[in-house]
Amino acid sequence: MPTAATFEIEYLQFLDAEGSLVRNDLPAFARDTRQLVKLYQEMFMVRIFDAKAIALQRTGKLGTYAPCLGHEATYLAIGSAMQEDDCFAPSYREYGAQFHRGVKPR
Repeated sequence: MPTAATFEIEYLQFLDAEGSLVRNDLPAFARDTRQLVKLYQEMFMVRIFDAKAIALQRTGKLGTYAPCLGHEATYLAIGSAMQEDDCFAPSYREYGAQFHRGVKPR
């Protein structure tokens, strides 16, 4: 059978398992520690929101809910990378992007 395509994925790592830097050439966004702390706080808020929503769903006080545990950074990164005039059409578990863009968690 002939090969249709081949590819490689470059491995890129900035932190080791303990969170220490393994490279000094951080991307521009990662050099602003205030912005990183703000994003971390937003991730933490999404995790708290998720835990409370799961509790409400399990007690019958909230309908269908798709938990986002473990996905906080991914969707917050999407929201923070978007420009103000970009269109965002959310789906399940993308609460971080929505909150980052101003949606209130109510």
